[in-house]
This record gives sequence, structure tokens and C-alpha cells, in this order.
Amino acid sequence: MRSGPIAIEIAACTDIGLIRKNNEDYFLVVDLATGKSLGDIYKGEKTPSTLSILLAVSDGMGGQLAGEVASQLAVNTLWDNLLKSSNIAPYDRLVKAVEDANYQVFREGQRPEYRGMGATLTAALVEGDQVYIAEVGDSRAYLMRDGRIKQVTTDQSLVEVLISRGVMSPADAEKSTNRGILLQAIGGKEEIQVAITSLPLQSNDYLLLCSDGLSNKVKALEMAQFITKRGATQPACQDMIVAARHRGGEDNITA
Repeated sequence: MRSGPIAIEIAACTDIGLIRKNNEDYFLVVDLATGKSLGDIYKGEKTPSTLSILLAVSDGMGGQLAGEVASQLAVNTLWDNLLKSSNIAPYDRLVKAVEDANYQVFREGQRPEYRGMGATLTAALVEGDQVYIAEVGDSRAYLMRDGRIKQVTTDQSLVEVLISRGVMSPADAEKSTNRGILLQAIGGKEEIQVAITSLPLQSNDYLLLCSDGLSNKVKALEMAQFITKRGATQPACQDMIVAARHRGGEDNITA
């Protein structure tokens, strides 16, 4: 692990899009060392021993306001759980927090006014120079390093399974009417299987979490171009959201 200070720059943007009446996306940026939200813009330095940051994106689903309730409940439960479990190893800590978020959304979803609600949830727990990324659904995480960007999550969707089996090409998947069918979501069942991975971080890495309102409209290569062109997180996020809106903006957009 590095011993010197680590410079950090974080930005988050969300947009209702051009069609939806409300924004069911929800994001969170939290300094777990202090327990405080960092809002949508943060720039500073941390030592490896005090670097403990949570990034999360959730895309809610459900009628009326249920989608908003699901995404906010999922993310806030995640936050609360992680604050109470600092003595657990990061990998297990994040899995447990996501499982608890799922249970809370599932339980609330039994109420008649929230029946059928659910959400995606992708969360990155940065601990020192390591990041742990958990996913349920199809909100994505990307890592950009040395100008190259890579998707580090796998969509938990029907079309992704068909692609992996060679039944469908990625190009056909983009046009498929089954594109939005998820294999699992937060709140869909009482128990879920959390997909989780861990990666070492290096200087000048960029980590991008986003809802499908962005990834369905802006390709990974374009994301890298926006980041490279701007050289700063906030303008890059804004540019990506503008691009998604110009290409239809049918969904809420978060990066």
C-alpha cells in the first residue's frame, strides 16, 4: 500500500432526462471515515489509512413514486450498514451491506403502495489503494487507466446471458426489446446473489459508475474520450449526460 497522500477528485451528476416525469435514479458519495456525505463534488487528499469512500448508483423501478423509494432506500441502507460494520473485512462488509439493502427494499415492497418496486444497485467501496465493487442489476462500473476504459461489472440481464452463450451479438443486444429484462434486482426477492470484485487502484485511475440511462446512449469509448478531453470529473459527467439527452434521453441519467 502507498504511504503518501492520495489525491482524490469525485463528481456526480443526475438528470431526469426528456421523457420521465420523475427521477428514479439515486446516487451517494460518502466518506466512511467521517460518516459524512461528500455531496456531488469533492476534491482533496487522504492518507491510505483514512481513505474509505463509498460510491453508489441505484436505478429505481416501480409504479408512481415506488421507484424513487426503492433506489433511495437501497442506497441509504447500504450507507447505514457500512457505517456500522467497519470491523469487518471490506469484501464481506460490502456483500453484507448490499444483502441488507435488498432485504429492506423487499420488505417495504410488501406494502400495497410499493408492491413490485425494486432497484439496481452498483456500489464501489474504496479502501486505501483497493476498490471493492458490488453489483445487482445492470447499473455499470467502468475503470479507465492509461487512456483505456474497461467495464468491470457484468450486466445481470437476459441479453447479457444470450451474448455470453453466443446466441446474440452485442450489436443485436442494443436493439433487442428484451434489453431491459433483469435476472435480479434489489427488492425482487428476499435473497440475492451479490456479484462482487476487487481491483487495485493506481495513480490517475478513473472510476465511473452509471445507470443504464447513460450506458445505453454513450459507449465506453466515448466515455473515455469525454474524460480525456475534460481532464476533470465534473465537466466530463456533465458532457456525458448532455450526450445522452441529445440521443433521446428516454431514461433518467446518472454518472
